Amino acid sequence: MYSYKESAEEEPLQPFESFVCPLTKQIMKEPVMIQSELTYERSAIERWFKTCAEEGRSVTCPATGVLLASTEMRSNIMLRHTIEEWCQRNARIRIHKALSQLSKSSSMKSLAGVEEALDSILKVCGDGPVTQYRLGKSHFTSSALEFWRKRLAGGSQVRTKALYILQRIAADDIDSQECLVEAGVLKAAVRSLSSSHVYEVEGALKLLLEISKKPEFAKLIGKEKGALIHLLGISSNSSGNASLSVLADRTLRNLEQIDSNVWEMAEAGRLEPLITRLCKGTDTTKIEMAEYLAEKIFVNSQKEFVARKAGKVLVHMLSANSMQKEAAIGALLNLSSLEENVPVLVKAGILPPVVEIILSVPTSSNRLRGNSKEKAATTLANVVAVAGSWETVQIDSEGNLVQSEYFVHRLLGLLSSVGPDWNSKAPENSYWSRFITTSRR
Repeated sequence: MYSYKESAEEEPLQPFESFVCPLTKQIMKEPVMIQSELTYERSAIERWFKTCAEEGRSVTCPATGVLLASTEMRSNIMLRHTIEEWCQRNARIRIHKALSQLSKSSSMKSLAGVEEALDSILKVCGDGPVTQYRLGKSHFTSSALEFWRKRLAGGSQVRTKALYILQRIAADDIDSQECLVEAGVLKAAVRSLSSSHVYEVEGALKLLLEISKKPEFAKLIGKEKGALIHLLGISSNSSGNASLSVLADRTLRNLEQIDSNVWEMAEAGRLEPLITRLCKGTDTTKIEMAEYLAEKIFVNSQKEFVARKAGKVLVHMLSANSMQKEAAIGALLNLSSLEENVPVLVKAGILPPVVEIILSVPTSSNRLRGNSKEKAATTLANVVAVAGSWETVQIDSEGNLVQSEYFVHRLLGLLSSVGPDWNSKAPENSYWSRFITTSRR
């Protein structure tokens, strides 16, 4: 194993001639031996054989011109391992030399030296996953984070290059991502989202997009101060850079894996993730989302959006178990307070289940909390206060309507027989009064 000092003093080895493919003149990644006993890059010699066949000429060895009786290829495993070891050794040396230069240039505040070192590290990143993993385990991350702590002239350009290196380190490697997260990379990336330099923002987005694929890290990103707000702002900025908007939106979709992120997004006006969870989630998730909708203070346009997208689901929940009913009726009460939503909710079928809740007799298997009936009645009052959509809707299998004598009689009977808690509130509740008055017309 090479120490940091030893590696920094060594020089990369030049490739041996046997490492180079005679056809491509490049270092081979998958060397294979053909009948002539010469070794080529597999993809290159396959193209050569194909060309010979297409042109109708005899198959020959490209380097010697010797006729081949067979196009059989045998993997040169020993050479492949030797090349891999050579690549890793040289990558390790280049990493340590670049890190040494980076450390020295940073201490001397040499911007040109820092950029040169970062360029060297970027080239090393192209050597493959093993090299990127080695870099992630090195002290590069802690050195890079200094670019956010120090105020350097031209700092944005340096941070941009550092972000692209960090993104390469994080690519498809959970272990490396854990190292980056533990080092504090998320905070640095979020800070760069507010940069006025497009390439720095792009680098930060690409890094966050990579790391956010894992739910554990998606949750941590959501907890970073300003992360969701910045991402939502970039995503919705139609007049800005389109590619940045796409990156931000893809990152947000990864963050939607986490309920707490979904609620934060809803607070900021991005309601689609919440609606999706309400419509397609488990029963427990539906209840949580409906309870959130019941408490959320919406602007009118948001109420309209939720009613159109989720009204049917919420109405359907009214016919489910008591926990779903309680959550859904609270959400529907909130949505029904906007007059424009009433026709939408009536069309979704809100009246029959709401009436059933109001008139239902509690049982051991279906017992609603005390205020659920009041919420249902208030929701119904909101609906009947808006004429034109509910008058002809049947509320039960017998064909009764809301304004029918049958229902009004049942409702008045309920008011006279309910407990003192609810009954004492009824006269003070303008919704109740409005409902009774409207229904008697």
